[in-house]
Formats: sequence, C-alpha cells, structure tokens
Amino acid sequence: VADSKQADAVLRGTCFESRRLKMVRSEVYLNERVTGASIWQDNVRRPYNPPPLSQAVHETATLVLEHLAQSILEAERR
Repeated sequence: VADSKQADAVLRGTCFESRRLKMVRSEVYLNERVTGASIWQDNVRRPYNPPPLSQAVHETATLVLEHLAQSILEAERR
C-alpha cells in the first residue's frame, strides 16, 4: 500500500555479513502493524567465498521468499 497506516503487516529485517566467519546471516520478521504481534519470522545463514558474497546474498533472499511461501501454503491448508 502507498500509506503504511493502511497496511495489515510490516516486514522488516537485517542482513549481516561476517567476513571472519565468511557467512551471511539474515533475520526477517513479519509483524501485525497495529499490535506488533509476530506473524512470521525467518533466520537464514549462508556461507560465501565460495560462492561470491553477492551470490550468497541473492541465495539468502531467495530462501527467505521460499520459506515465506511455504509457510503461507501450510497456513492455507489449516
């Protein structure tokens, strides 16, 4: 939506690169906008070098989307 006050939920997250561990760590949260109640969350860790950092970040984003889609399908079955 164009106005966040019309949204049902808020998606937020972080992506952290650890050069020492050669790891990309992402945390994603979906919360109900008004109450802040947790709807869904995901934590993904991907190694890099190899693959290159940019590829690891892309793979992390793809995994988050796959996990969210899977959670939605499971919720619809209930």
